Amino acid sequence: MGPFNSGSENMALNKRGVFFTLAAITIVLFLILSLPMFLTQERSQKTAVLSRIRAMNNFVKDVEKDLDRELKISGFRALLGMQEYVASKGSFLNNSREALKSALANGTIETESLSIMQDSSLEDWTEKVRAMASNVNIDLNVTVNSLDIHHTSCWALEVDINVTFLVADRADVASWKFSKVYSVELSILSLEDPLYTISTYNRVVHQINITPYEGSYVSGTDTTNLMEHTTKGFYANSTGPSFLMRFEGNLSNSTFGIESLVYVPYLETQGIPVKQKSVVDYIYFSNESPTFHRINNTPEWFYLDDEHLEKYQISDDMKLT
Repeated sequence: MGPFNSGSENMALNKRGVFFTLAAITIVLFLILSLPMFLTQERSQKTAVLSRIRAMNNFVKDVEKDLDRELKISGFRALLGMQEYVASKGSFLNNSREALKSALANGTIETESLSIMQDSSLEDWTEKVRAMASNVNIDLNVTVNSLDIHHTSCWALEVDINVTFLVADRADVASWKFSKVYSVELSILSLEDPLYTISTYNRVVHQINITPYEGSYVSGTDTTNLMEHTTKGFYANSTGPSFLMRFEGNLSNSTFGIESLVYVPYLETQGIPVKQKSVVDYIYFSNESPTFHRINNTPEWFYLDDEHLEKYQISDDMKLT
């Protein structure tokens, strides 16, 4: 019985060994055959994730381009809104930069809504892009950290805005956060001069346009260009008040100063009492009256103060008084 039983056990063990060997081979073959499928699935998942990240990144780039366009359009509308506000109130602003920033940020000046800024403020834009992001399953938060507006030249303003973007995919595929400063330039050309608006009781609209006669106002005693400059309401750069300062009635000097020469007869036709003083606008509309002179070959209402004789090329022998 002993040897017989031992042989049976060996056979059983051999069968089990063959079974486990076959099973092991089967598993290895399965893994080998399945590996390409797993790798393909992994590649597919990575491709899908990368594709989603690219799509989100492209969306953010489009938002950034739209912000640049928004700042230009809304900034210009804010300037128009500030003009309308000053005209409607008939008085100067306390702080033109803060008023302009408020108009651009939320469409108001001193808590009063500006009709021209309806659906055009930065707050409105933020809501718009958030809704657009939601339509493509992206959570987008836009935070304006700071907003500044200042002159970069006599004829232009710059808007600088510091913004933080928080972008997140609703399927938790990806999210990121970044901050950036965006800047655009706003021209003041063709805008109305608020100094004229307030000083003429909103009867005279005076648009800002650069003179073509700088440096060639007078030739000898020929004042043709000087009078063209005056009657057409052109502006020259000067040490007078800047565009933003004019909104405040601040007539002191500025690095970004501008000035025109008042065409007195037109004011008279609008029922505005005329003054006998220098026709340089920020002097004419002020309470100051520095020494002035009648100028040869100009109308009897045309006077210039001492400080402006050289700029407008008036020689000593052209002074009549």
